[in-house]
Amino acid sequence: MRRTYYEGACKVTRQAIVGLCLLISIFVTASSQSHHDETTGVSPKEAHDRLAQGNARYVAGKAKHPRQDAATRKHLTSGQQPFATVLSCSDSRVPPELVFDQGIGDLFVVRVAGNIGGEDDLGSIEYAVEHLHTSLIVVMGHEKCGAVTAALAPDSVRSH
Repeated sequence: MRRTYYEGACKVTRQAIVGLCLLISIFVTASSQSHHDETTGVSPKEAHDRLAQGNARYVAGKAKHPRQDAATRKHLTSGQQPFATVLSCSDSRVPPELVFDQGIGDLFVVRVAGNIGGEDDLGSIEYAVEHLHTSLIVVMGHEKCGAVTAALAPDSVRSH
């Protein structure tokens, strides 16, 4: 029997969470697991572990909602140093900062319906890697994505 977790309107299964963690793992390359980024000080493996731990807290209903206070916002006015880049769907039920239980400034998030990166989205990801030195790129999908369902529907009318 498949265990299902409910968080708001979003249905998340254990299988989906494990799949998400495996997807994240794909981006942690063996050659750079111990390399610390010069700016963030976070290796790809450490970034992966932070996201996996945050996701475990979120799924367990024990999210900490870190670094979301006025002092953090004020500190970030002078610049940002996110440790990971996330390409995710714009679906309002799966905000990466909540799903991974991260704070303001921790993630550089690019959101587009269906989490399919176009030219502008890829440019944003390149910016995060080249200028902000994020050490991990995650492509995050979710179950029952309306954009994917619409794109696959044989009788759907597509304008963009």
